[in-house]
Order: sequence, then C-alpha cells, then structure tokens
Amino acid sequence: MKNATILAASVIALGFAPATVPSAAASGATQVETGASSMTRPRSADPQQVLADLRDNSMSAEEILGVDRVEQVEIVSLENFSGADLQRLEETLGNTEDGMAEVQTAITRNQTLEVALDGTDVMINDLVAATRSETGGVTLYIDKPSL
Repeated sequence: MKNATILAASVIALGFAPATVPSAAASGATQVETGASSMTRPRSADPQQVLADLRDNSMSAEEILGVDRVEQVEIVSLENFSGADLQRLEETLGNTEDGMAEVQTAITRNQTLEVALDGTDVMINDLVAATRSETGGVTLYIDKPSL
C-alpha cells in the first residue's frame, strides 16, 4: 500500500445515515477532521469481520455502477492478512459474483465513488472488492497480499 497507515477513510456526501464498519469500531478508531471529509485510522482490521463482510455484503460490478449517493466510504487495507486468514480471504474473494477487474472497472466508471476516492492515495489497481452496509455505507477493500 502506498501509505500503510491509512486503513480506513470516511468521505461525507449526501444520502444515507452514517454507517460504522465493525472492524473500525472494534479497533478503537479515532476521528480526525480534514475539512470536507473525516479520516478514520483504526489500529487494525479484524480478519473475521472483513471475511464476514465480504461473504455477506459483497457488491457486484452492476451494484457498484448503481451507487449514486453514499454517506460514508470506508477504505480497508488487507495487507496484514497472512497464513490461514489469507487463504480464507482468497476463497471468499473467489466466491464473489465479480472479480477484481470488474470491481475496479465499475468503481472507475462510478462518479460518486471516484469523487469519494479523490484526495486519497488509493490506486485503482489496489482495489480488490466492495461491500455495502444496510445503512448505505460502502467499504472498499485494497492491498490484498499474494499467496
């Protein structure tokens, strides 16, 4: 990852009530105001929460293209996954509807999400998957290590 300290970012736009991603909340994240958006820097991402979110809430490319309003965008790095957790991550991602290339293409074609990523150091090639919470927040997963 270009900046290993950023594990999550929140970008406020219009639309839904704020969502809290359990991995960020469970890690004791703190809010830092940065003008139009606020950044959340959790101490670590809980692999079990990430895997559950990917299994239960993974977005297809079609769903990503349909996002027109979002209250919060979380960016979560997967770079610390290793061993059995990395193997489970590979299996979970293999069972999602669309692969990384489709997700990346959909995000670049979605103006709402592209605007949300402006000002971050997230590279489109680092994007792995996207999930949506019940309240409308979107989580973008980046930096999957290789097996």
